[in-house]
Amino acid sequence: MNDAARGAGSVAAAVAALRGARFFEGVPADILASLASEAEFIEIAAGETLFHEGDGSSDLYVLRSGAVAILRRQHDGSNLRVGDIFSGETVGEMAMLTGAARTATAIALRDSELVRLTREAVGRLVARDPEIALAIARVLAQRLAAANTATRGVARPRVFAILPHHALEARRVATFVRGLTGALRVFGAVAAIDGAHRESPRGVVQRAEAQNDYTLLIGDGGDPQWSAFCARQADLALLVADARMEPSTSPAWGAPHAPHSRHELQRELVLLGGQSPERRRAAGWRDAAQHDFLHHAESGADLPRVARLITRQATTLVLSGGGARGFAHLGVVDALMEAGLALDMFGGSSMGAIVAAAYAGGWPRETVHDRLRRAFVHGRPLSDPAFPVVALFRGRKVERLLEQAFGDRTIEDLPLPYFCVSSSLTRAAPAVHRAGLLRHWLRASIAIPGVLPPVVENGVVHVDGGVMDNLPIDAATALLRGPVIGVDASGEEEFRHVDPASPPLWQRLLGGRKAGDPTIMEILYRVGTVGSVSTAQRDEEAATLVLRPPVGRIGLLDWRSFDRCVAIGYDYARRMIAERPELFAGLRRAPGDSALAPEGRAAL
Repeated sequence: MNDAARGAGSVAAAVAALRGARFFEGVPADILASLASEAEFIEIAAGETLFHEGDGSSDLYVLRSGAVAILRRQHDGSNLRVGDIFSGETVGEMAMLTGAARTATAIALRDSELVRLTREAVGRLVARDPEIALAIARVLAQRLAAANTATRGVARPRVFAILPHHALEARRVATFVRGLTGALRVFGAVAAIDGAHRESPRGVVQRAEAQNDYTLLIGDGGDPQWSAFCARQADLALLVADARMEPSTSPAWGAPHAPHSRHELQRELVLLGGQSPERRRAAGWRDAAQHDFLHHAESGADLPRVARLITRQATTLVLSGGGARGFAHLGVVDALMEAGLALDMFGGSSMGAIVAAAYAGGWPRETVHDRLRRAFVHGRPLSDPAFPVVALFRGRKVERLLEQAFGDRTIEDLPLPYFCVSSSLTRAAPAVHRAGLLRHWLRASIAIPGVLPPVVENGVVHVDGGVMDNLPIDAATALLRGPVIGVDASGEEEFRHVDPASPPLWQRLLGGRKAGDPTIMEILYRVGTVGSVSTAQRDEEAATLVLRPPVGRIGLLDWRSFDRCVAIGYDYARRMIAERPELFAGLRRAPGDSALAPEGRAAL
């Protein structure tokens, strides 16, 4: 191709890029052509910096392909990611107009191609044709008006790199890709690109991204170079392995790119098969895969959940503490599931942590009810009194009951994503647990100060999660997975012992306790959790929806009210779903078996 032809092609490509940018909407075609003649194409690799906050450069960039993160420096020196820029958007328009220093840093999240317009070039055109200034001013005024009513946030991932472990059979990779593609089609058009496009991959990816809502770039476990290319184009990398394999790294996975930018590619591990705990080795993959999030997929029926989680459209259910009042969570979950809501991730504090672990563990409804009734109603967890130096009870009975229920399962081995929260007295902050021995961290999350001994781990003292965060909504929203439903069963609207019966004679003689007075355990529980009462308003603002079943008249330690409390939660949730359907309108529904294609039910 001669220089003239190449130049004409570049101008045409620049015109197309400018025409596709919202910043230049309404600008006449001849003016766009004039701007394009002054434009320059640049490419930056994933992790490279386009410009730094404080730079004096005032060029304007139009993103033709790829993605760019916008970061702003905080008072402590850290960088806050305040937005993402995708194809068709501009970067640096304010600096171009005002000539002021850059107010943020721009870093490429993926290999990106941009069209650069210098301030001087735009200035020369403005001097030649004032209509350019009017057109740009008009568009900029619209952008500024929009900026006053909305902020540009971190967008959902749209391009995914599928990076299979080199030891994973190609047949299983293909089955996984087909199933995930079908699950993503619920949300929009999907393109899948494999190694057959090695010769001209960049153009294929650009066209696929422009024409589809989601793009899957299928890596090759035997070709690290192609897999690395896929990772550089992606918003999110899915590392795929067999749950039954001995954990190991893979050349196809490489390392997270751009470590110098502190904005590495998000890496999420998908373990196929191995649903039974004895066949799982999820905890061992932590070092091998260096992943940020973990998915389990035993069959194609699990892939709709994976699709919701990776596209940030999953629903997380967060359950509060509340002692015996927490049994209301079972009724609420029953009602939500009956309504067809897809509950994709569970978390909780104190009693809510135990109930959430049961559901994240994949227990059927009957099993959840039977095991929790047996443990708390018949098991009498607080029946091993101690000389009250550290606590009123030794906690060994609680530990045995937790071991009977959950065994040696780790949090990573649970079929559904899960977290629980304890309160770190050492660090004076909530501690979020997403890994480790499940029963160990459940024991920490229910360690009511003065009632049960604390859990000490590496010199850090952990007590009941309700002390600092009884409804850990923030822990869920920080994961950026989609809507968050909170269920507050604390019954904080009233604190009083409601049993009018006269207390035992020994309590009246030794302790002076009268009918209607709270017990020492109820007082300790209230003292231990009262600090998180003030977070109720914050929870309302952070969550998509907070449900508060009316359990205030159930005693905090009245385990015998199990069935009554479950019924209260169930009736309340069903009434809310029937009377306030708008509250649940934006939540995803779980597909029934009939909605899954035959391959969607196949083992992975």
